This record gives sequence, structure tokens and C-alpha cells, in this order.
Amino acid sequence: MKTITINNKDNSKYDICINNNLLNKDLWQDELSANYNLVIITDSNVASLHAEKLASLLQAEIIIIPAGEIHKTRTQKIYIEDRLQELSAGRDTCIIAVGGGVITDIAGFVAATYCRGVPVVYCPTSLLAMVDASIGGKTAVNTPYGKNMIGAFKTPCKVIIDLTTLKTLDKHNFIYGAAEMIKHALLSSMQATLDINDQIDNVINGDLTTIQPLITTSIKIKQSIVTQDMHDTNIRQCLNLGHTIAHGIEAASNYEIPHGSAVLQGLIVESIIANKLNILCEQDLDLITKLCLRCLKSCSCFAKKDIPNIISKLHLDKKNINKQPAFVLLESIGKVYCNNTYTTLVDQQTIEYALNTFAHNNNKQETLVC
Repeated sequence: MKTITINNKDNSKYDICINNNLLNKDLWQDELSANYNLVIITDSNVASLHAEKLASLLQAEIIIIPAGEIHKTRTQKIYIEDRLQELSAGRDTCIIAVGGGVITDIAGFVAATYCRGVPVVYCPTSLLAMVDASIGGKTAVNTPYGKNMIGAFKTPCKVIIDLTTLKTLDKHNFIYGAAEMIKHALLSSMQATLDINDQIDNVINGDLTTIQPLITTSIKIKQSIVTQDMHDTNIRQCLNLGHTIAHGIEAASNYEIPHGSAVLQGLIVESIIANKLNILCEQDLDLITKLCLRCLKSCSCFAKKDIPNIISKLHLDKKNINKQPAFVLLESIGKVYCNNTYTTLVDQQTIEYALNTFAHNNNKQETLVC
């Protein structure tokens, strides 16, 4: 078992345990010895695969919500809260989130607000959640106006990553996880980017021998940024690379385009923006584009006719400044452009140019639907 300890500047601290057996009772001694009222939150896909077995081991209650980003809503948060009250769950409750990014986001948000805050343990079962959603303490739900519009910061007391849960994923889920790994590499260095470029086919094909060290690398890159800026006021904004466009794509598709696929498209489009503004060189743009397109080969992408809807969603993004879309732009691979702040306001004409350039070069897709 490998353990990574996260020490945030706000004095919050937790361990990330990377192992091959979620059902190893030794991993749960802290929670069991504390005599918590344990409640597992999971979704309809993961329940029978992993969560029900863990519930049996820990003698925990289990709450199941429908699977999918479209269900990461205030309605489902209320449902979970009502179920907790029906179970007479009080402040001695510890929530255990078993699932992908949707579950860690919504369960973490519940944990941040239920009884004014209860402990939460994350057990991410998707590659994307392992390298991103379970790390850093951001929680949220979506609204009709945009993605992750309502949420809270909530540091987990532990993250338990069982690599064997990845064996239940299909190929697309490895692609979605690869998107965040690529983002972290682009923020880190040219060498990290070249390393994942060399291994990307193995990642997409679910080769756990390749994936395990890349998970560790990705977590360390993210935590090195988060620990400097837990509440997203400065350098942590860099982690939004590719995500302004991505969130617009997701919302415009009513979440039929998954987050990971949208991030890959967002990384390309935002790199085109940076190049158009003479910030990012052609050589780096070319490497980023080719790397992301290798992952997008089997994914549906937005089309030219969808661009007005994407633009309209951008104007509802929570990261906007004075109601204008703000972007994290690369100056070079491994270095974010910074002009007093890590985000840059971009005019609509340049945004439209970048979206149209992507759609034109990716003309094989005709609809937003995955």
C-alpha cells in the first residue's frame, strides 16, 4: 500500500491510501474505532459492484442515487439529506462516498452541510475521481444555470483508492480519467507531458501497471497546487485549465457529453485561444492537440451548430469576472500565463474563432450527443 499525506496551509490534513483491496478491514480501523454511524453514499452503477460489499463489511447503511452527471443536483442532495434524517443520522455520522466524481462531489457537499458538517471518506472508483475529483476538497452540485454552481469546500478525513475497482470500467472511462492526467501534466512540465504522451495508449487500454505510477504523479501535481491555495483564490485557479470551455460544452449538451471528453476538447480549444492571442507557440499547440485527439478518437465532440449554445453557457460560468468568461491559458507547456492573475479575460470573437477552428478540424462529428 502507498500512502500520500496531504498537508494544506489551513492546517487540514488527510491521507490518500493507494491499495488493491477496499475491503481490507485494517483500512477502516479509524472509522470503526471511533464508533461512527457509517453511511455509504453511492450510485446505481457502483452499488452492486463495490458499495454493497463494503456496507456489509462495515455494517453501514447505504444510500443509492441514480448514476450520471445529470443527477448531480440539489434535488438529489435533498433526497440524501432526507434519507440521513430517516436513518436518525446525527453528528456522529461519517459519510463514505463510493463512486466516481459525481458521488464524491455530492456526498462531499452533503458532508459539508449536514448537521453543519460531518466527516467524509472518499473511495473513488473511476480513474477521473482518483486523480481529480476526490483530491482537493471541492464539492458541488449542478444547476440549470451551470456546472458546480452551488457547493462548499470540504476536506475529507481520508481517501482510499482501490486500483482493482478500475477493472470494472469501460474504455471510455479510462479516456475521461486520462483527460485530467493530461491537464495535470500540462501544468507541471514538458517532461511530464511527454511521459503521458508516451503512455497514453496504455492508459486508454486500462493497463494498470502503467496507470498506477501515473495516478501517483497526477495526485502529487494536483496536491502541490492545492496545498498552496485551498480556497481557489490564487494559484489553484490554474487547475481550471481546459475547464471553462469544458463546462460550457457539458452544460450545452445537457451533460450527455461526459466531463472527461469535454475537458479534452476544452484543452484544445483553450490552447487555440492562447495561440491566437500570441501567448502559446505553434509547437506546443500542436503537441497538446495531437495528444488530446488521440484520446478523443472514439468520443463524440461538439459541432459548429452547437457553438452559440456553448457561448451562452460560458456567460453563466461561476469563474466569470465582471460577467465575462475567464480562462487559464498556457504560456508554454508547464507554465501558465499570468498577468497579475492566473486567469485571463478573452473577447467573444476569439472564443468563437477557437471553437470554430476545433469544429472545422474535427468535422467528422455532426452533433453534441455522445
